Amino acid sequence: MHPAVPSPSRRSGSKTSLLRAATGVAVALLTGLLLIAWATDGFAVLTTDAARARNVAATPVAVPAVAVWDQRGVNMDVLHDALRTPGQPPRAIIVDFIFTRCITLCSTLAGVYQQLQREIVAQGLEDKVRLLSVSFDVEHDSPERLARQALLMGARPDVWSFVTPNSGMGRDLLLKTFGVQVVAEKNGQWQHNAALHVVNTNGDLVRIVDIDDPAGALAAATAAATYSATAGTP
Repeated sequence: MHPAVPSPSRRSGSKTSLLRAATGVAVALLTGLLLIAWATDGFAVLTTDAARARNVAATPVAVPAVAVWDQRGVNMDVLHDALRTPGQPPRAIIVDFIFTRCITLCSTLAGVYQQLQREIVAQGLEDKVRLLSVSFDVEHDSPERLARQALLMGARPDVWSFVTPNSGMGRDLLLKTFGVQVVAEKNGQWQHNAALHVVNTNGDLVRIVDIDDPAGALAAATAAATYSATAGTP
């Protein structure tokens, strides 16, 4: 006996099913590629943080005036007051975002800032670059807590300051401006991204550098301060 031969209608149905399946796969792949392209700024970068860094480097962002407490209990403007010390030229600032109860990522940031402080002092850059740690835990990080953190970290007042916004609204505005994502957890901890944010002497966010490149952040801050002093503000 000869093997059964599929009828033309059955062969046609099989081809149609295969075509539909292939089309579905192609559409899914195309949709995925489009989503990746959108999320990575046209494939130029692979993460949201990297896209943010690239955009800030191309177009600096003005940092809003937000009232904060520093570790001395002094009410001040988070950046504009920190940039200027009476009798001294304005300084560029490297900013990070922390909370004093942190037991994970902030420890890494603290080590990076201690390294940056040593380099600033070793290179004699105290009059050009300043370090600023901003706590987003406005409910718990009082000036007293900030002072204990500064003492624990060995922060020199002329180089490294700690502040926390006076209100949740001010905190949210700063987090949005700097592109910091913060999510509270039930155990009193916070999940957040981290970077080194370089602010020039006019109070504009001009660079976002990964925390594993403190030398790059210091170089960018020094360049911003030097350029400002000689030819205007970048």
